[in-house]
Amino acid sequence: MCLTNLCHLFEARGDIRSAIDCGERGLSIVAELDDPVAQAAAHENLGMLMRRVGDAARAAVHFERCFALSEGAGFERGTASALRLLALGWADTGRNDDAVKALERSAHITGRIGDGLGEATARRDLGDLLLSMGDVRGGTDELRAALALAQRHGGHALASEIHELLADSLALAFPLEHRS
Repeated sequence: MCLTNLCHLFEARGDIRSAIDCGERGLSIVAELDDPVAQAAAHENLGMLMRRVGDAARAAVHFERCFALSEGAGFERGTASALRLLALGWADTGRNDDAVKALERSAHITGRIGDGLGEATARRDLGDLLLSMGDVRGGTDELRAALALAQRHGGHALASEIHELLADSLALAFPLEHRS
């Protein structure tokens, strides 16, 4: 855990290369342990760092490993998180149908385990993706559900993000050329 904290400190200071090095050292240590949840967390952390530096391929490898470890251990919160992160990467590379399915599954899992903010986050991402695919009604419906969850569970910053996405959805639903 200390290396994870140090990794986050490097990241917060903008030293991503050191954060990645630290994360890789941490992963090599937890790989020696018989703790799939700790291994999944290390892979998730490295995947997020790789995504941040634009290395989608390496990010996907870490997110896939995180998913497999979490699902294999029955760690549903980790499974849902890995699915959401995989979906973001898939959407970035045009695998929108896979991304939609992963986000739907993430939302389902987080809803079933009572993680309201996790479900709101998955639904926000799903709504945003659906909007980008041209499904204004589906995207708006998901964003409304996400907003209700975020508000119910105290996710004020998340609710603000969702409000912005809902405003964007109105612009998509009513383009300027159709307004009087």
